[in-house]
Amino acid sequence: MRTILVSVFVSVIAIAALARAEMATQTVVTGQQDVASVSDVVTQGDGSVTGVVVNRSNRTLRDVKLMVAQEWLWNNEFHPGTDDPGRATGFTVPGDIPPGGQVRFSTPADPLPRRSDGYFRTHVDVVGVTQVG
Repeated sequence: MRTILVSVFVSVIAIAALARAEMATQTVVTGQQDVASVSDVVTQGDGSVTGVVVNRSNRTLRDVKLMVAQEWLWNNEFHPGTDDPGRATGFTVPGDIPPGGQVRFSTPADPLPRRSDGYFRTHVDVVGVTQVG
């Protein structure tokens, strides 16, 4: 019985050490444009946004978090209206991006209102990533 308890105890310690080692290899980074960047951003007719995330680091990236801002610019900024339809939403890019690699992304469709008193300008920024390895 004592041998079984010792074996279980050693197994639990080994599993905890492996889990701790795995956690130690992941680093959450926020607001680091030198780690990842976004290019080729296009707003589609259905309101979705597509583009490419580029891993500029030498480590695998996962959980790349993007802020998609669709800024409303009035045709007459000196006399803007009262209902600004601009918006900002968060989006997490699925999967891993290898060192130096890139991946295309597409946000869910969310139609923008059609209006004649201004236009939208879309910005996509990396606001957080997890580096692995």
